[in-house]
Amino acid sequence: MTSYLCVALGGAFGAVARYAAGNIPVLTAAPHFKTMFINITGCLVIGILWAAIEQWQVSRLWYNILVAGFLGGF
Repeated sequence: MTSYLCVALGGAFGAVARYAAGNIPVLTAAPHFKTMFINITGCLVIGILWAAIEQWQVSRLWYNILVAGFLGGF
């Protein structure tokens, strides 16, 4: 049950972050570039965090909050 709450909490913040990133003035000119930029950024950060979490043996809850939740919602 704790894992579900961590993913939900991270996902809520990730969705807000995606909305905020979509309102960056530079990216509002072309909607398809905005979506591509946000998706590529999210994928890049997922890869970096996944490697860091595996290397540093971080708790599974942090993986759920950051990768599955926040970046999944982003």
